[in-house]
Amino acid sequence: MSCTAAVKRANSVVDGGFFISLLWLSAYSVERIRRTAVSVAWRDCMPAPNFAKLPDEFLTRIATVVVRWNMLEDYLNMLLIHLLGKPVGEHRSHIVFTHMAFPQRLDVLGALAEEVANDPAYSQLHKCKETLLPLLRNAQQKRNQIIHSSWGFNPKSRKVFRAQMSARGVFKLSIPEIKIEELDEAITSINIAADTIYDLAGQAWQKDALEAQRRTRDKSKTP
Repeated sequence: MSCTAAVKRANSVVDGGFFISLLWLSAYSVERIRRTAVSVAWRDCMPAPNFAKLPDEFLTRIATVVVRWNMLEDYLNMLLIHLLGKPVGEHRSHIVFTHMAFPQRLDVLGALAEEVANDPAYSQLHKCKETLLPLLRNAQQKRNQIIHSSWGFNPKSRKVFRAQMSARGVFKLSIPEIKIEELDEAITSINIAADTIYDLAGQAWQKDALEAQRRTRDKSKTP
């Protein structure tokens, strides 16, 4: 069987027309083909990139997840800086958190929340470890499932799929069908987490912003 025929056969196994990368062909489709007694030299099959043309309603929601997640990360950084007792416009604190992995920032959030637990100045944040952290972890999980997947679309069935791989101790590959409601749930989880952060620290940020504007005006008046 030729390479082209093998790829077509593999595609037909995964709900025809679904984009198959070289890794999928080796880890998923070839095993299916072997069970039908077909021999495939998959290492000779180097398919050119064939980017899936997802429906616009899916692309719009995936893009929304990306944009709002970035906003959520900015909010989390400002919350951490606030918990440090620094103004949110202070550049050195942003330097520390900007390149810190998200799970590490959640660990820092939990530790800082413990530190200010008895500080009246942070009374609105005393329970953020119990209320905010679960929201952030839920949003992160849903976001990761979207961002760290390879996407495919079957124009005949109008179904959308995502392939997600895991290699923590053992290799796993799953290719579930995705409904538009799952993307909406991810967007909602991000919105809720971001709104919660703003409710906890928004007033402090506004105060910091006004103070920064005042300093800028005073500096401009200095001869």
